[in-house]
Amino acid sequence: MIIKKEMVMMASVHVMVLIRQAMIALAGAAGLSILFFQGIEFIKALASVFHH
Repeated sequence: MIIKKEMVMMASVHVMVLIRQAMIALAGAAGLSILFFQGIEFIKALASVFHH
């Protein structure tokens, strides 16, 4: 089996794209969780305001 430079290049580009997609997915999940927790805090603050 002869590995050609083109194949190596294609594979490395594919890996880079996969890594980038994974990083974007992780960043998106982190952003969503931050928004989620901020939303919970916001709702708690609203609830405490309405209870007083």
